[in-house]
Amino acid sequence: MSYDGSAASPSPDNSEHQEVTDIPIATLIQHLVDAKKALSSIGTLWRANEIVSAAQDALGESVILTARTAFLRTGISQQVRLLEKVRSGIQVVYDDGQADFENVIKNLDDADDRLKKTMSTLRTTI
Repeated sequence: MSYDGSAASPSPDNSEHQEVTDIPIATLIQHLVDAKKALSSIGTLWRANEIVSAAQDALGESVILTARTAFLRTGISQQVRLLEKVRSGIQVVYDDGQADFENVIKNLDDADDRLKKTMSTLRTTI
């Protein structure tokens, strides 16, 4: 059955059908083209929606990682400060130990000198 753009003669039970088929063929073609464009853009919109969803997920992960990184950075900074205090304390202990060692050596040298004098005195008295 071909459509030549002309309508059949109206009949009483075909009058409603006649009103619907009075749409020009150019309009129908334009509607068909518009519908095809809309359908083809659905795929693009679906992909755009997937991209937006992936971006939202990535943003959420980024926020979580940022919070974790900040937490770790704070913890590491505290550990660094603690280690610096430990190093400072070790340096103080080392310096005190060095001073004590030098005093002990000096006292031993003094005792050695006294012992040598005593030995010398003992040798002269014998």
